This record gives sequence, structure tokens and C-alpha cells, in this order.
Amino acid sequence: TYSGYLQGTKIHAIYTAYQHMFITTRNGLFYTPIFILIGFYLASRSKEKSFSKRHRCLHLIASLIFLTIESVIVCMKQGTDKNFLFSLLPVSLFLMDQLLHAKIFANRDFSHLRKSSQSLYFLHPIFLESSKWTFEYLGFDGLQGIPIFLITFTLTTLSARLLTTVKT
Repeated sequence: TYSGYLQGTKIHAIYTAYQHMFITTRNGLFYTPIFILIGFYLASRSKEKSFSKRHRCLHLIASLIFLTIESVIVCMKQGTDKNFLFSLLPVSLFLMDQLLHAKIFANRDFSHLRKSSQSLYFLHPIFLESSKWTFEYLGFDGLQGIPIFLITFTLTTLSARLLTTVKT
């Protein structure tokens, strides 16, 4: 995400070598433990309110503002990808806390998400990279961003649903 700002530095040379070796940035290796810790924190505080109702909303709004600012900064000088945004961490914490306390979701069954979460996690890089490769092969080198996201999201979701259906 920030590789555009690192051009000409030793860090960029190391990053480029890593990128050529592994093809993708593997952001999940960094984010996964943090998201798990966020989940543990929220689960440990499930009986009590983590944040007051007023502060919960303010924290979410402030973190969304920081996410917007960071997104603008990243898009001004685009790097390899745009999904390693540090402000996603507080947005995830406060959004999840807000959703956990929302009355609208209290009686809903989301067990199907748990069943498909591993499939979603492991399948999305396959569809992301194959979509990029296919469009490059067809001559659409500049295609990225929202179209690639929508294709990856659709193919990953449909495949995960198919796998969940086949498993049961």
C-alpha cells in the first residue's frame, strides 16, 4: 500500500524482492493476529459495554474519518495494492463493537458466515490473482480497484457458498 512512497529506498528494494518471491503482499500475516486479538477483546467484554453508547459512535465516526484520509493519501501515490490501511484496525474494532450492540442483529443467525469464513479467506487470493492475470492477458493492464474487487468478491462468495453447500 505504501510502496509508492518508498520508491528509491532500501526498504522498497527489499519489498520488491519479497513481492517477486511470493507474488502477493500477504497482508493477512500481519492483520490476522490483530483481528483475532480484537475479537478476543470484544468477546471478553461481551457482558459489559466496551464503550459507552455515545463514545462508541464517536469512535466509529473518527476512525472512519481517519480511514478516508488515509485512503486519499494512499491513492495519491499508489503502491502495489491498497488494502493495507492501518486505520482499518480501529474501524474494525469500533464497527464490530457497534454491530454487537445493535438490536437489529440480536435475533439473527449468522452461523453460515462462520462455516464459510475459511473458504472466503483462502479462496479470495486465488480469484484476485487469477482475475488480475486474466485481464492482463486480455490486454486490460490498467484494470484494478473496484472492478477487480467486485469480480473477486463475487467469485469468492459464490465459491464459498458452493463449497458450504457441498460439505453439508
